[in-house]
Amino acid sequence: MEARVDNVPVFDCTYGTSGGQYALKIERVLATEIAEAATEKNTLEALLAKNAEEKKQRELGKQTEHTSDQPE
Repeated sequence: MEARVDNVPVFDCTYGTSGGQYALKIERVLATEIAEAATEKNTLEALLAKNAEEKKQRELGKQTEHTSDQPE
């Protein structure tokens, strides 16, 4: 089962009893996986933005070269 906080899955758990009390046993921490996935997504987006900016700068450099080749 998933334990959720504000409807966000945080833990993958099993439930039962321990010492006569109801208990959850955390099998896996999901919040960490979500944070890592978000970080990976942000890193990918940052790389894509950087590549787009570098491509734009190269294209501007080529346009400048062509402009400077023309006689005045």
